[in-house]
Formats: sequence, C-alpha cells, structure tokens
Amino acid sequence: MKKTIRRVLVMSILLAGLITYAENGDPKPAMEVKSINTERFLLSVKEVKSTTSIQLIDVYGYIIYTEKLSVGVKYRKIYDIANLPMGKYYLIIKDKEFSKKYSLVKNNDKLIVNIDFSSQRSENKMIATLTE
Repeated sequence: MKKTIRRVLVMSILLAGLITYAENGDPKPAMEVKSINTERFLLSVKEVKSTTSIQLIDVYGYIIYTEKLSVGVKYRKIYDIANLPMGKYYLIIKDKEFSKKYSLVKNNDKLIVNIDFSSQRSENKMIATLTE
C-alpha cells in the first residue's frame, strides 16, 4: 500500500512538472530550419549568443558549405541547393555550448528537413567554401 501511494505521488509530481514546462515553453524556437521548396531551405536564428559555425555536409562527410556567424546578430538566410544532386545531406550548427544536426533529404518532388538524432561522426574533408 505504501509503495503504491509513493508511486502515485512521484508520478503526480512528474506530471505537474511536465505540464508546467509545457506551458512555459517558448512557442517560437530560438532556431528553425525549414524547407521552402525542392531546392531551398531557410535557417533562422533569433539571436546568435556565441560564435557559431554552420556546415552542410554530404553522407560521406565531405564539407560542401561552411560559414561562421557573429555574436549578437539575428540570422535569417535562404540556402539554395539546386546545384547539389538528389540525396541526403546534413546541416550541422555548432557553438561552444551546443550542437544541432539536421538531415536534409533532397528528392524530385520535395526537400525533407528533420532533426537528426544519429551519432554518426563525419570527417572534416573540405570540397569548397562558398561565399555570397
């Protein structure tokens, strides 16, 4: 009986914590990557809090594009990948404190963007550095 009451109490506390966290969550994420069409995607960051690097790599780990973002700016950019063949690519966004990895799957009819939770490690092989 005591174990059951203890379990119910612990589950109630956990549920209350989850509800509180869900209600206080930011409805607009600090960073967003979304597909625009089959050849372009948008990366937007509310505020760059530390020097941040952006890399676009292919499935073999070759770096296709790299860019550094300065501290204190809002960032919004549309990336055009029309010249890349169909397939899977990774967008890696890193700063001193965190790293996020997105997978981009380019097909004939759409560009699919997902957060990638795999732990594949890629080598730093540079093909080209693109600039505007």
